[in-house]
Formats: sequence, C-alpha cells, structure tokens
Amino acid sequence: MHINKEFVRDGEIYPESFFEIENVTAFLPDYLDGIEERIEDMLVCLDGGEPDGELGRRCETPRACPLTEECWEDMPAHHVMTLCYGSALGERLLRRGILAVSEIPDEEPLNGKQEIQRECVISGLPYYNRAEIRGFLKQLAYPLHFLDFETFRFAIPVYNGTKPYQQIIFQFSLHVCARDGDGGTHYGYLADGQNDPRPALLRELRGRLGPAGSILAYNKSFEEERLNESAAAFPVEKGWIEGAVSRLLDLAAPFKGFLYYHPEQYGSWSQKKVLPALTGISYNGLNIGDGETASLKYIECNFGNLTEEARAKIRNDLVAYCGQDTKGMMEMVRALRRIVQKKI
Repeated sequence: MHINKEFVRDGEIYPESFFEIENVTAFLPDYLDGIEERIEDMLVCLDGGEPDGELGRRCETPRACPLTEECWEDMPAHHVMTLCYGSALGERLLRRGILAVSEIPDEEPLNGKQEIQRECVISGLPYYNRAEIRGFLKQLAYPLHFLDFETFRFAIPVYNGTKPYQQIIFQFSLHVCARDGDGGTHYGYLADGQNDPRPALLRELRGRLGPAGSILAYNKSFEEERLNESAAAFPVEKGWIEGAVSRLLDLAAPFKGFLYYHPEQYGSWSQKKVLPALTGISYNGLNIGDGETASLKYIECNFGNLTEEARAKIRNDLVAYCGQDTKGMMEMVRALRRIVQKKI
C-alpha cells in the first residue's frame, strides 16, 4: 500500500482514496530466494570494518555511503571524481592510478567543460569568456529583481487543493536593483502560523515585483514551477504570475555553461559553490545553510510545540538564509559586470 500521487485533498482525507493497494505476491519468490544467505553476507560485512572495493560512483549511488569521508581522506582536493559530468571517466582514471585532475594527460579526451576545469586547477586561476558573459548580461532589463523561494512539503497534504509532497511556498526574498550600480533594496515575506501561506505571500510578491524588468532566479525552473502551480491554484493571480514567468531568467546559465569557472567550484555550478568562488561571500556562519534545513525548521517553527523565543530565533535564521541567496545573486551579477568591464 502506497500513497496515491494523484490524490488532491478536498476536505477530510479517506484512506481508500489516499492510498493505492498493489498486489506484490507474485514478486515474493524472487526476493525470498537466497535471503538467508544474503542476510549472512550483510552481517559479515557489518562486522568486517572498512569495505574493500574501488572508489567511484558506488560511493554516492544510489545514495551516499557514510564511510565516504574516511575512504576518500587521502584523495587530493581536486580529485578526478570532481570532473564536471565526468564520474565514469573519473572511475577509469582512478583505475589507471590517476588521482588528481591536474594529472590528467593532455592526450586524454575531455569535453570542453572538463578541459576548462583541468586548466583552472593547473593554473589556480579562474576562466571567463568575456564575450559570452557580455551576451548574457545584455539580456538583463532594469529594474533587476533577484528572487528566491523557500518551500515545505508533507506526505499528507494539509491544504485543500494540494497533493502529497507538493512544494508549498512559505517564504520569498527579493532584492531589487533599479539601475546599474544601485545598492539594491530588499523585500521579503515569511509566513506565520498553520494556514496556507500562499495567498498572502502572492499578494505581497505581486506588489513588489512591479510590471517591468528582468526577474532572476538561480535554477529558475524551481521558481517557475512554483509560480505556475500558484497560478493554477489561485486563478485570480494568474495574470500577473504569467507576466512574471515571462520575465524570468536563469542566473545559473553562465555558470552551467562554464562562461565563468573557478577552480574552487570543484566541478559544480551550484550557487553554494559559485557564490564564494566568484564573490567571496559564503554561507558559513549562518544557522541555516541549505533549503532542506530551511524547510524542516519552518515546519518545526509553525507545526511544532516551541517557545516564542525558539520560534523567533528560527524566523530570524530563515530570513538571514533566504536573504543571503538573493543578495548573493545580486553580487554575482555585479562580479560578472566587473569581468566584462575588465576590472578583474
């Protein structure tokens, strides 16, 4: 029995419609065959200390091994498994005794991004393509709006019209720059209480976005999906939301495309890696440093049994974290402009 992913809450939840029942009897013989021997193998493995075997994708797939840090502690910082989209190649290089990206032979066929990464590791310097970065920046229309959402989700939907595990926006941060060189103005919203946070959040966001100017998000598909879901859920907001979606640009694009790459990104183009490498701004020192923690803390704050003091602390931490995302995006654009203007 498992959750019906197409279930939509409408009032009281009845198990008959919330769950789906699947008969798995026919699959049991395959699972039962040899199970006692497999259990013995597992027990031997648990008693055997550090497992034998090659390092590689198996350490992270299908999920991260808790011993990875111990097994990989002697690997160089820029090891070959950090190659961008290069885990299969990294494994082949490890088998040949090549551990570091800087040790990859010149004759080894690398794609363009991997070649940039190798050269940056060797030189210790960032790479940037001024012409392509300039082309990206020309797409931006002022005023610039740097937008970030935080969401939470439950297996059992708590609001009518929502599905199991649906992402519910509870917070936004927005930095607005009216013109080039503007220090930016920050706006934010953080829901309070157990009611559906989206109606009030959308009203606040509508008033802050304005009718013109680019809206930038990092990996814009997340914000785009949440906005489209909101338009479907609240038709009265559909007009301005569709306008906002049409203005969305992805700030991750120049980094995903390796128009800029710094060796301290370690093959990644995530904001958590790019921001400190490009601007020197990091998430160190924040009590909340990632979206999953933000989601769990919001649930604890609004659905848990906390003191007002504890709730106030979580809310302050949430504001600081979400604001760091949009402030960071604003600084990333400024840094890209300095590169184009040859000030770096």
